[in-house]
Amino acid sequence: MGDSNVTENHQFTTSSQQTEDGACLSAMLLNTSLVYHAVLNAAVDLNLFEIIAKGTTPGGSFMSSHEIAAKLETHHPDLPNRLDRILRLLASYSLLTSSTRTTHHGATEIVYGLSPVGNYFVPNGSRGCIASSTTYLFYPAMLQVLLNLKEALVDADIDLFKRAYGAVCHNWSYEKCLAILSNCHKALSPNGKVVVVEFILPEEPEPTEESQLVSSLDNLMFITDGGRERTQKQYENLCKLSGFSKFQVACRAFSCLGMTNNRRNNELTEVVQAIREMAAALLQQGNNGGNNGGHMETQ
Repeated sequence: MGDSNVTENHQFTTSSQQTEDGACLSAMLLNTSLVYHAVLNAAVDLNLFEIIAKGTTPGGSFMSSHEIAAKLETHHPDLPNRLDRILRLLASYSLLTSSTRTTHHGATEIVYGLSPVGNYFVPNGSRGCIASSTTYLFYPAMLQVLLNLKEALVDADIDLFKRAYGAVCHNWSYEKCLAILSNCHKALSPNGKVVVVEFILPEEPEPTEESQLVSSLDNLMFITDGGRERTQKQYENLCKLSGFSKFQVACRAFSCLGMTNNRRNNELTEVVQAIREMAAALLQQGNNGGNNGGHMETQ
């Protein structure tokens, strides 16, 4: 037989081996995932993370749902019980820590503290705050966009950036990225460079939190501004087509946040140091994990 145009297929496993019960449980959890996000949004709106942060100490004191309810502006008899249901869910996702204690009536109650993950939802926290992203995604206009995702996928004439309250995010279309980088290349001196701090998609889907985060952000870019997340190879292709002589991922943070390096002949040491300082500054300002960064240099 003649040569075939079909290359060898390579299967990538994106889920671990599960029992039938485990697979069913995972499916049900995914089917109710909207409930978790709604609870998280309510917790942010009610400032629950901030209340718990102010009323507890790391690894020390905790607060009960009654104590947390007392800090809210609105009060009614069933509020502590309703809050406890929200707090339980947040604790099950490791946004809160939990323990038990005995009341002066002899009853046992669950008490809550702030976890390292939950600390990222505290306004003006030492690690930065990402709570505003939760509020943004649950804004009525954004919810309407998410509900119309199917139409955006199947209708080639729909431009969600124009129809759905487009926002300037950290990604652009291929054409716009190429134009931006080309303009940067033209404006730079012979030994100039461009530092890019960006999310990087894995080459193949992976059953990891990093892959889940970047893939989720890729879909968010699609429905908000017409942009996308890209793989390392796609960024390298963009940089070379823009005229840069070299591309390199200089460093990473959180396994999926890195810095690409596109350069001429400069030494890499000072660039890596600058990138690390930039990453630290960005994180201090509240940028969450998952970004990648690097730099490009002119010829």
